[in-house]
Parts: sequence; C-alpha cells; structure tokens
Amino acid sequence: MKAILTCLMACCLVGSTFAIGNYQIDDAALEAQFEAATEKSMMTVDDSWDMAGATSGVQKVSHVRGERDPMVAAIIAYVQYAFALWWLPIHRIYLGTSGGTIAAYILTCGGFGVLPLIDGLVLLIDDDPYRFIDNSKFLMWAGQ
Repeated sequence: MKAILTCLMACCLVGSTFAIGNYQIDDAALEAQFEAATEKSMMTVDDSWDMAGATSGVQKVSHVRGERDPMVAAIIAYVQYAFALWWLPIHRIYLGTSGGTIAAYILTCGGFGVLPLIDGLVLLIDDDPYRFIDNSKFLMWAGQ
C-alpha cells in the first residue's frame, strides 16, 4: 500500500511540475486588454435596471431573522430527547408557545414522548417553519 501511495505522489509531483513549467503570461496582450476595456460605474448599471420587472417574482418575507429560529428549536427538540428530557417542552418555550400548551405538554409527558420527535421533524421539513412561532396549539402542525 505504501508503494502505491508513493508512486501516486511521485506522479502528482512530476505532473504538476510539467504543468507549471508550461504556463506563461503575455504581459503585452494583458495590457492591451485593459486598454481596450471600457470603464463602467454603478450609476451606469443602475440606470439600466428595470425595477418593475425585477420585483415581479419576489415573495413577501413572513419573519424577521435574529429573533427565534425554528431550526434552533428543532435542534433543541432532538437534544432534549437525547438527554431524556422529552417530557419538557423546551423547544416550544423557545418558539413562544402559550402557558396552557406548556402545561398540557408536561401533563402528557410530551405526548407520551412522541411529540418532540414529530415537532423537530416538522420544523425541519416544513416549507414555512416560521409559522410555528407563537403557535398556541398543542399539536402545532395540526390543521395547517
């Protein structure tokens, strides 16, 4: 195995030496390219931009980044499950769930230990997981 790796390394070094040796820059041609180029400013580019056409496919953002991130809540759900804290709604508290839902979560031991797994999965695969922020439903994904 050592012999094969040594041969492979030798071939790579020899091949790279030949490739580097054949590379040359023609300074005169490069300078000619710079002389022939026209200078553009940002004002020239902005004047030609059609703002009406540029915003036609833009969707409205329904969340503000930096507050509460559903991906963090999904990670919390799986970490709390790994540490046998599946009966606590830590991820739901992070998302801003109401007190009644938190109490129901604790009384049912996290939906008999299944809800943190489902909540984490739904937060990871949903198209708009930001809709679960401040969601007061016990089954946050139900009826959506």
